[in-house]
Amino acid sequence: MTIEFDCPHCRTTLKTEDARAGQDAKCPGCGERVSVPVRRIACSVCGAIVAPGDRQCSACESPLDGLGLVVGKPHWHRPPQLSTIGWMMIAGGSVAIVISLGEIFAGFVCCVPFVLVPFSLFLGIFAIVNGTQLLGTTPPRTSVLRTVAIMQIIHCVAFFDVINLVLGIVTINMLNDPEVEAFLSQAPHAT
Repeated sequence: MTIEFDCPHCRTTLKTEDARAGQDAKCPGCGERVSVPVRRIACSVCGAIVAPGDRQCSACESPLDGLGLVVGKPHWHRPPQLSTIGWMMIAGGSVAIVISLGEIFAGFVCCVPFVLVPFSLFLGIFAIVNGTQLLGTTPPRTSVLRTVAIMQIIHCVAFFDVINLVLGIVTINMLNDPEVEAFLSQAPHAT
């Protein structure tokens, strides 16, 4: 491979082999000394910038093959929708916990039994945990993510929680994206 860069003095486009990265060279256009830049690549697990030849990612500590690819694992692109789904689950879980706390308070004040509090608390914790895992390097299984989304929709029936209704519908829609389905079917999953 070759490295292509511009001379900082005369703006001439220069090309050289990868082996010259980090060394000084003489620009054929203006004769000035220039430093050949080091090519940077992204880690295939976390996306952190690594130098060619690195054997371990400094951010996620995954073993690399020198090209930014993780040794012994298939290489695929992490869809950007996964971060959105993760944050939506965390937001929906937070709303469910706030609603359950409100129901506990209302139950004490009005002497009304709070039978749906366990469902709200479970949804809140379940959604926050799975949303956090989805933001990490080992996402939960697709079936678990769909379960969270369906629970968010059901939460609307019990508490008129329109926020979780919308988040659940959008999450199911995003999980049906072919790119997301392909990634989640190949990714190593959290236990």
